[in-house]
Amino acid sequence: MITHIVLLSPAENVTVDEFEAVLADAAGFPDEIDGIVDVHFGADTIPESMGNGFTHALVITFTDLAARDAFLVHPAHDAYAVRLGPVMSQVAIVDIEKPGAPAA
Repeated sequence: MITHIVLLSPAENVTVDEFEAVLADAAGFPDEIDGIVDVHFGADTIPESMGNGFTHALVITFTDLAARDAFLVHPAHDAYAVRLGPVMSQVAIVDIEKPGAPAA
């Protein structure tokens, strides 16, 4: 299993509702792209101020590295990135692997 973690913040000229509406569009990925186990997003809820300006996270779980790699070049991902770019001010992405996890 591969977990794709995207940390984001909305652009200054975008409301939180507008930003979250674009994030919510990612929920359709499992219907469009094979190998996606789960998609979820949300606002940071930690009471400590440790987010370095990031206010939201988008988390996508893949069956394996091949599924993640296919996602990265999929037209649905490209189209989503075009919609997301103008509404975000910053982004950081990390992918982690759960060793020994069975494929879903």
